[in-house]
Amino acid sequence: MRAHVRVGLTLALFGTAALGSWACPTPSEEEPPEPILTITASPKMLPGDGRSTDISVAAAEADGALGVGNVTLTTTRGNLGEEGVTETILELSNGRTSIKYWCNATSDTSCFGAQRITAKWKNLTAVVTVTFSQLAGPDASASDDGGTTGMDAGSSGADAGTADGGTTDDGGSTDANTSAFALSITTGRSSLYSQVGASTEVTARLTSRDAGVAAQIVTVSVDLGELFVGTDGGTPPVGAPSLDLETDQTGRVRAQFRETGAPGQATISASHASGASASTKVDILKVATITYQGMTCGGSPCTMLGINGSGWNEKSDIFFRVLDNAGKPAAGVPVTFTFSNPDVPEGTTIAPTGVTDVQGNVKTSASSGPIIGVFTVKATAVPPPTPVEAVSTPIGVRGAKPSNYNMTFTCYGPNDRVNVPAYSSPTPPLSIQNKCTVKLLDRYNNPVGTGAQVYFKTEAGGIPNSITTQAFNPTTDNKDEGVGVVVFSTNGTWPPRNVEPLPANPNQWPIPLEAEPNLTISGNQVVNPRDGLVTIIAYTSGEEYLNDANQNGTADPGETFIDQEKPFVDADDNGTFDSWEVSPGTWAPANGSWDRDTTIWTETHILYTGDVVDDPRYSHLLPNPFPTASLSEPQTVDVYFADRNLNRPESGCTWNWSYNSIYVDLFSITLLQDGYGFGLDHIRVDSADERECVIGTTQVCKWKTIFSTWGRGKVNQVRIIGDSDNTPPIAASISIGIRSPTAGIWHWASTTGNVRP
Repeated sequence: MRAHVRVGLTLALFGTAALGSWACPTPSEEEPPEPILTITASPKMLPGDGRSTDISVAAAEADGALGVGNVTLTTTRGNLGEEGVTETILELSNGRTSIKYWCNATSDTSCFGAQRITAKWKNLTAVVTVTFSQLAGPDASASDDGGTTGMDAGSSGADAGTADGGTTDDGGSTDANTSAFALSITTGRSSLYSQVGASTEVTARLTSRDAGVAAQIVTVSVDLGELFVGTDGGTPPVGAPSLDLETDQTGRVRAQFRETGAPGQATISASHASGASASTKVDILKVATITYQGMTCGGSPCTMLGINGSGWNEKSDIFFRVLDNAGKPAAGVPVTFTFSNPDVPEGTTIAPTGVTDVQGNVKTSASSGPIIGVFTVKATAVPPPTPVEAVSTPIGVRGAKPSNYNMTFTCYGPNDRVNVPAYSSPTPPLSIQNKCTVKLLDRYNNPVGTGAQVYFKTEAGGIPNSITTQAFNPTTDNKDEGVGVVVFSTNGTWPPRNVEPLPANPNQWPIPLEAEPNLTISGNQVVNPRDGLVTIIAYTSGEEYLNDANQNGTADPGETFIDQEKPFVDADDNGTFDSWEVSPGTWAPANGSWDRDTTIWTETHILYTGDVVDDPRYSHLLPNPFPTASLSEPQTVDVYFADRNLNRPESGCTWNWSYNSIYVDLFSITLLQDGYGFGLDHIRVDSADERECVIGTTQVCKWKTIFSTWGRGKVNQVRIIGDSDNTPPIAASISIGIRSPTAGIWHWASTTGNVRP
C-alpha cells in the first residue's frame, strides 16, 4: 500500500497544471520539493508468451517544471521497443516518454519471473518490476505503482486528504466476475477541493485477456459531484451523475469528474453489460484559508517594483498559500488574482490565475508600468457567496534609478544657512553644524524610493561618508521619499583653499562674469570672496539622464543626454579636475556617450564668513557724497559691510542709524537675509559650446557651475528723502551701524550729502 500512495502522488505532479515553484518560506516541518523520476508498467504481471506491457516514464524538475532531456532505460533480459534491445535512450516530451517491453519465455525460459527495468535521468534512478508467468491472462488487480525517486510522496502530511495528484491504473477496485471481460478505473487526482470548480480526468478500460475491447458501452457514474465529456467552446458542458460511453480502440473511455460544491467522498464506478465493474474514490475537501506570503524579485524578498525601464525589480512573483480545513496544504486549487485598489498605476499588470502546488503555494507574476503608484493584489481561492480570499500588503511602483538631470543637494532651510560665521572665533573655525538635504529623482522626475546610498566629500569641515535616502513606505504619505539629510560641520579640515581671483569673462553664458574683487592684506596675501567658499559633493549610483523619445532604452541621434565626468571636489572652482583635488576612486573625464550605469553627482557650497572689518575698504556707504535729496527725488545709498574676504556677514544682523538733520527720512532698513552675496549657479549647458542646453534638441549637455556678479560685502540699501522740492539744500550726514548676532560688535559707516528741508 505504501508504494501505491507514492506513485499516486507522483503522477499528480506530472498530470496537473499545479507544477508551481516553491519560493516563499514555509514552516520548517514541510520539506521543499525535489526533482522526481517515476517509471510504471501497465500491466505489471502478464503471461510470458510474447505479450507486451507499456512502460511509462515521467520526470519533473525541483521547481515543478516538466523534465527535459533524455532518459536511459536498461534491463537484463527481454526487449525494449525492438527485438534484442536491452538498453535504449528516449527523449522526454512534456516531461514524459513511453515504450513497449516484452520477454518471450517460449524462446527464453529465463523470462519467467520478475524482470527489472531501470530508468536513469540526470542523477536520479527509478526501477519497476514486471512479472512474466504461465497464467492464462493478466493479473487484473495488479497495480501500476512502478518506481519513483525524489520527494517521499507517501510521507505523513503529504498523502492524506490532499490533492496529491491522483491514482494509478490500480486506483479503482475491480469486482470479481466470471466473464471474459475485466474493467479498471483511474482518476488523475485522488482528491479535489469544493467550491472551486475543480475537476479531474476519469479513465475506465475494458479488457479481455489483457487486450482492450473496442466499441463497447461502459457506464460511468458518481454518487457525489458530476461527470461531463468534452467542452463547448471552451466552457465545460452541463454535467450528469451517469454517462454511457463507447470504448475506443484501446478499450478506454474518458470523462471529467467535477465537484459541485459539497465536501465528502465521491465513489466513481464503471460497469459493463457483461457484469464487469470497477470503482475508485475521490475525496472532496474544503478550502479553509488563503494568506499572503510575500513577494520576491529575482528570487530575493522585495517590497516594491521599479517603474518599467528602470532596470530595477521591474517584475516580481507575489505569493499566497492555501490550506484546507485540516490545516494541510491544499494542492491543485485554482486561484484568481485581481487588483483590489481602484487607482492601479497605469501599465502595471498581474497574471490573472494560478494553481497551488503540493505545498499549497500559488503565485502571480507582476510587471510594472511607466507610472509610479501603489497597488494591492486580491487572491480568491473560493468565489462568493462564501469567498475564501486574501489581500496583499500595499506594493509600490516607484522611481528606482537616480538620474543626474535633477539630483539636488542644498544646505539651506528654515534653520540652516549657506552663510555660516566660521571665522567669528578667536580660534577658528567656530563650531557650527548645518543640515544639508539631498534628493534623488529618476529621469521621469519621480522620487527614487529604493532607499539609495549617497556618498559625500568636502573641501573643508567635515561630513559623514554616506547616508541612505528615505525609502518608499506603504504606511506613510512618502513626502520625503528619495530624500536624505546629512549634517555638515565646520569642524574638520581648515581653512578652505585660498584661490586666485577669477578674471572677467564678458562672453560667459547666460550671465557675463565680472572680475572678482580682491584685496592684498598681510604683506602679499590676496583675498577674494571665494577664499571663504567650501565645495561639497554628493554622489551615488545611477544613470546619466536620457531624453529617450522613442522609449527604446538607448541613446539615438537627436535624443539629449547629460554627459558627466567622474566626481571630484572642485576646490578652486575652475570647473576642471586638478591632480591635487579630491576624487573618490579614479577620476575620468566625460566620455561623450550615454552611460546607463555610472556614478552620478552634484555639488553645493557653504560660505565661511567672519565679523565685519572696520576699514573703509570693507565698510562704507556709496555714493559718498550722495546727490541732493528732495521730496520728489529721493536718493539711494548702498550699504557695504564686508568680512576679511569681502563677503557680507551672516544673516540676522541688527541695524542702527543716525543723521544730523531732522529733514531726513530713512527707508528700507531690513534684517539681512541668508545668501552668498554674489552670483553662483549650477546650470546645464551644451557640452560643445557651453551655451543653452535644449532638451530634445541638444545632443550632449553637461553641468557647469558659474559665477557672475559680486556683492563686495553689500548688505542693504537705504533711501534718503527731503521734506520739500523748493527749499535751499542743507548739509546732511548719515551713519549706518550693523551688529552680527555671533560677534555682537557694532560697526559703523557714514556718508554725507545735501537734503532739501
